[in-house]
Amino acid sequence: MKKLLLLMILLASQVGAKELPSWGMTESQYKMPNFVSKMQQIGSQAVSNDWLLKITAPKDWHSKIRMALSHRGEKNVQINFKDSLYKSITITATPGMALKSSNSQNQQPAVAKKQVVIEKPEMDTEIEAPEFENDFKADDILADMGEIELTIPSNGNAANEPVNATKKPTSEDDAVEKIVTKEESKLPQTAQFTVENSDKEALKENLRKRYARGKAVDKSISYDHITDQDDLYVADDVVLVKRYVNRGVAVYYWMKEAYDPNQHRLTEKGSGKYVKTVDATVQTGQSRPQSLSSQESDSDIKIENPASEVFNFVAVIDNQDVQDQLRRDFIRNKAVNNTLKASQLKSEDILYVSDKTVLVERPLGNSRSAYYWLEGDTTMQKSIEHKGAQKFVIQ
Repeated sequence: MKKLLLLMILLASQVGAKELPSWGMTESQYKMPNFVSKMQQIGSQAVSNDWLLKITAPKDWHSKIRMALSHRGEKNVQINFKDSLYKSITITATPGMALKSSNSQNQQPAVAKKQVVIEKPEMDTEIEAPEFENDFKADDILADMGEIELTIPSNGNAANEPVNATKKPTSEDDAVEKIVTKEESKLPQTAQFTVENSDKEALKENLRKRYARGKAVDKSISYDHITDQDDLYVADDVVLVKRYVNRGVAVYYWMKEAYDPNQHRLTEKGSGKYVKTVDATVQTGQSRPQSLSSQESDSDIKIENPASEVFNFVAVIDNQDVQDQLRRDFIRNKAVNNTLKASQLKSEDILYVSDKTVLVERPLGNSRSAYYWLEGDTTMQKSIEHKGAQKFVIQ
């Protein structure tokens, strides 16, 4: 009888116990606009019921989940995170500590307002104008001043001569004024060079922002070495050259010579783009084929390491979306927690590049690898082999 009674009490306690809820979300739900509002509702329930939320999610999602649950830190939500390699979220509510909510607003004591009336003193505002013994007029003063003498600058060629203020300008006066204006309008040769140089820099800046996506262009190439495969963009006498190295990877140059339509033959392709005419020749007294002459060596224009032209930027490590995409595409979404400088790269290191973010894979043998983010200047002297649209290998 006692055993039967104990069993009934145990069953009654299990039936009466309230089951705590749990939630699950996929990666698509995590990226939806209403993700924050859903998480805020869960966080509000947790605070009101003193729940501890145990969350299993990818490490790089933790910060966003915490901010959404706590209403950006306004609510004290009890949270316990666990890392996951799967792109999903699992939330389980468990009994937590009973936290007393504190009122964050300090009530200020009421201030009694009392109206104070200040009587305005009486002031005598009537002021009498002073009396003058003698009246005077402006015409009388001007009549006493007489004639005013002015002098015209003669640039040191003649002595200054007084001129009557009421005298009308003569042809000689006009000639002197024209000479002075002409002399003042002349700019020094250095000033003229500065103006022309600033205009050319403005043209280059406009071409660079419009057609090179704001990338730095610090290399130049002569007209003879431009091919009919290069894209050319012209503004006045400035030419921007775009050369594709491999699969959408492009490098940019400035044409060394000032563009002359009579000497440099280009064909317009539309939308501001030109290409070099296939049978174009350089007008230097005698025609010369587009290929290199016998006096020029291949090393004058050969790019020893075309892929290295891509690495002329400062690598960043704070673009979370690009980093997630690189990890998903190339290293099976593995975690990357360390960084490297360009000087620390070694032979056989593999670089994956996307939007100024570089993922480094260092093979360790036995199908194992270490992973890093490249940080800082990417300029390097080592030879690089281009293996794909985003993949490069240090030689």
